[in-house]
Amino acid sequence: KNGLNVKHLHFEVCYYQALDAAIELGLGKVEAGAQGEHKIQRGYLPTLTYSAHYIKDPRFRTVVKDFLKQEQQQIDYTLDVLNQELSPYKKSG
Repeated sequence: KNGLNVKHLHFEVCYYQALDAAIELGLGKVEAGAQGEHKIQRGYLPTLTYSAHYIKDPRFRTVVKDFLKQEQQQIDYTLDVLNQELSPYKKSG
């Protein structure tokens, strides 16, 4: 170990500084990147992200398309559960 070990430095640099900057700049959103339930307790609720890929082989394209259809149901369910049960924010109403 040749460096300084600062507890929670990763979260300070990657998340809290981004939130501070967004507030200061009047931004409505901060994107913390895909994946990671640990982000919820730091104020980042999960949202859908998208990517676009071209799959040249039509057989492989069909297999991937079928998988993504099945995966979408699980993603939707997981997002609902995470947002309802783990959100650090109070529910309105």
